Amino acid sequence: MVRQYIRQWRSCQYKGQSTVLSQLFSNPESPNPEFPILEELAVSGLKGSNVTDFDFFEHSPNLQAVTSFAPNPSSKLPLRQLIKITASLDSRIGMIFELCPNIITAELRQRNVRGLYPSRGLAVQRSSSPRSLTLAVREIEGDCFVEEVFRSHSLPALTELHICAFDTKQRLALDWPKEAFGVFLSNSACSITTLSFCNVGLRDSDLITILRLLPSVVDFQLQDQHNTKRSPVTSLLISCLHDGPNDQFRSSPLLPNLLSLLLDTGKDASFNDAVFVSMTRWLPEPDDSTDALIQTALQREHGREVLQTTLEFGPASSPRDEVEEMILLLNRDLADSESEIAHLQSRILFAEVQKKRLLDYKKSLQFLLSPIRRLLNETLGRVFTFACDMNTLE
Repeated sequence: MVRQYIRQWRSCQYKGQSTVLSQLFSNPESPNPEFPILEELAVSGLKGSNVTDFDFFEHSPNLQAVTSFAPNPSSKLPLRQLIKITASLDSRIGMIFELCPNIITAELRQRNVRGLYPSRGLAVQRSSSPRSLTLAVREIEGDCFVEEVFRSHSLPALTELHICAFDTKQRLALDWPKEAFGVFLSNSACSITTLSFCNVGLRDSDLITILRLLPSVVDFQLQDQHNTKRSPVTSLLISCLHDGPNDQFRSSPLLPNLLSLLLDTGKDASFNDAVFVSMTRWLPEPDDSTDALIQTALQREHGREVLQTTLEFGPASSPRDEVEEMILLLNRDLADSESEIAHLQSRILFAEVQKKRLLDYKKSLQFLLSPIRRLLNETLGRVFTFACDMNTLE
């Protein structure tokens, strides 16, 4: 019954025994089933599987994504055409991109076997195809798995790196392989722009070291909401994201090109809102912010508790030349935003007095100086021209 529909399958997911899988497709009259439109294949739960378990899918000309055990060189599965793979790796950890040379997105999962990933000094395998790499680690010997992957691969085109717990119920405290990661970056010479860690329980000092090596990151996510063993979100990390609290990390702020930041540490984590606001780097100078008021409230959003911080600034003064100088400082081009323009224009229009208009305009410019929210010079010029037309800077 199953075989008569396989030509219509675009996606196939199977979890069960190897013997049952073979029975599904066995047919003496037609030993080689065809899957003409199959694009995704996910097979799991095969105990005692062997290399022939996937030979049924040999004739799948459109197969692009596979979730399975580590690929085997003797398999008839069309590995060379795959662009996405999710695989539980065994001792052949360095072969995956050799067998699948066109992979763009890879998720490599640690197997639950002790002593499977000793540091053996494997030859480095270079692959120019992968753009995204995810490592799913377990509680036992997770550091050995991560180290083995880093030491055995060179991925020059990599732009996304994700490290996550294999099971969110596990409470990890991953010892980060600093030396192996440095070797990986040196061998790969890649520019990683997206970085995320999920429930792996890094040390704050290890995370700071990682971020220091990756100034190209523009999108950073850290989620430890299920990890109660250890969280890297500490005052040290937040301070280092700003300007560094001590000589060891004072050289420059971490992630200078950051555009998107997500920190999710769960409702039980302590949170210093004042340090976090400082980290955003768009507060006025200390002389102008003496009357700043910080208000924090815990609200519910989409069924979760969300910490919301509101800032209100006191009076200040600024001459026109200071405003013009701030415009000249905006020498980097990033995304335009019509909503930002409308917001700034409304603040200028509805100010009651000329000095208040100028003050609001200055604070708007200071906000735009943030590395997280900048506008194009052309856009800023439009806002400035609008302000002049309204006689706010005469």
